[in-house]
Amino acid sequence: MSLESRIATLEAREKIKELKHRYGSYLDRRRWDDLVELFTEDVRLEYSRQGLDDFEGRDELDGFIETVASQRGFMAHMFHNPIIDVDGEEATGEWYFEAALTDTDGTALWAQGRYDDQYRRVDGDWKIHRTVTTYHYSTTYEGGWSNEVLIG
Repeated sequence: MSLESRIATLEAREKIKELKHRYGSYLDRRRWDDLVELFTEDVRLEYSRQGLDDFEGRDELDGFIETVASQRGFMAHMFHNPIIDVDGEEATGEWYFEAALTDTDGTALWAQGRYDDQYRRVDGDWKIHRTVTTYHYSTTYEGGWSNEVLIG
């Protein structure tokens, strides 16, 4: 691999990391219009947690936003351990996440899991094309996470 190719791959990885961090920031700060711009037109969001549907296409992102806004008062997403593979104009990423949350009634929650993402470069910008979210646990603060592990 040439030096130029290696630099292009490193730059793409950094842009994808920034994209993921923007996703969390916009979600947590309820910057819905900015959030929508992070996705491809044919985005697909898939969730393993009960009470959260799958969403396909930008037209369905309003449903995703309405669901999140109706279920969560406070959100603080943190992303860890990215594994990003770049192949030209497409890439994949695996991330662990932790989130401190509250329900709209103020109940404190913890969630942890993994994002398996697909990205596409669209008009020079990296966008989220597909996200599969697998929850390892989602529980109340008082209940503790060890009693609520969803996968082994």
